Amino acid sequence: MSNTIQSQGMKVRPDQMVLQLQGDEKFLAALKTIPFSASQRPAADGLITSIEQYDAFVETASQNPGYLSANHEQDRTLNDARALASSRLRSALRLPLSSCSYNRP
Repeated sequence: MSNTIQSQGMKVRPDQMVLQLQGDEKFLAALKTIPFSASQRPAADGLITSIEQYDAFVETASQNPGYLSANHEQDRTLNDARALASSRLRSALRLPLSSCSYNRP
């Protein structure tokens, strides 16, 4: 999806937003089954919350043409929060920081 979005001049189609939501749905379902330790649980919950908030935004954008382009700041804020939450969980799990970057709706 990242390469497709880039090839489209960083423009996102509604069907691509739906694909992002479907992928996140599967990821969240799997994430919620992991038995995190008490010290890791806050970071895991933070990631779950940030993905759910991001997905609510993307769902609204997928159903309302122009919403994404009219709300760039909220999009950036939610993307940054998601990335930070992901980094916090990786840190809590003592995993290396992610070295990949990609474009998502």
